[in-house]
Amino acid sequence: MARHPRDVPDKIQQAAASAWSKWQRKIDSEPRPEKSHEDFVAHARYVDPDAGKSPRQRMIEKIRRRMQEFPEWYEADPEKMAASVSAHLERIGEILDRELPDAKDPVEVWQIPLSVFNWLVETDEGESFVHGALSAWSSAENFNAANAPGLDPQQRAKLRAPFLDLAPMLLTAVLDEMLQADLWISFAEKFVGPELKYLVMRVQRPVE
Repeated sequence: MARHPRDVPDKIQQAAASAWSKWQRKIDSEPRPEKSHEDFVAHARYVDPDAGKSPRQRMIEKIRRRMQEFPEWYEADPEKMAASVSAHLERIGEILDRELPDAKDPVEVWQIPLSVFNWLVETDEGESFVHGALSAWSSAENFNAANAPGLDPQQRAKLRAPFLDLAPMLLTAVLDEMLQADLWISFAEKFVGPELKYLVMRVQRPVE
């Protein structure tokens, strides 16, 4: 029989078995402690705090942590949200005023955590969540496609709509204002290691 490339060669396998066998016999001879289900769950939680929790519970708690880490993205007070939107537009305006006139490439103005596209909702079954981060990038690609020359306003709005539906209020409010200007706004990916962590908002002059 042909050996799979992942298979360990016989010589190495035999040496490993010889070295491990005495420890295997010793471990197998030890009586296993009897634990109740409650003891098992308690022990598992000591090793992993999320053990015993459903995927739904884990996601809800993860979003709660993000709400504490990035409070401005989840702000419910209209006055505080308005102040945050104004502050970001001022900040972006200053960057563009300084960098856009001489820019040959899109100007990066905002690094947005992908996780803020997830938020909590109340349902008939209690607290749940919207996992918008799963489709944030694919929707951002459609948003970017709205910059293509030759599209009419309705076509551009249709391409941007899915992303704006997913975006947090802070981002939506900023975009609603900036999209009225003669600018191309797009998003790029930013990875931390192998994981997509941020969407980077970029601005440029329309290409003639």
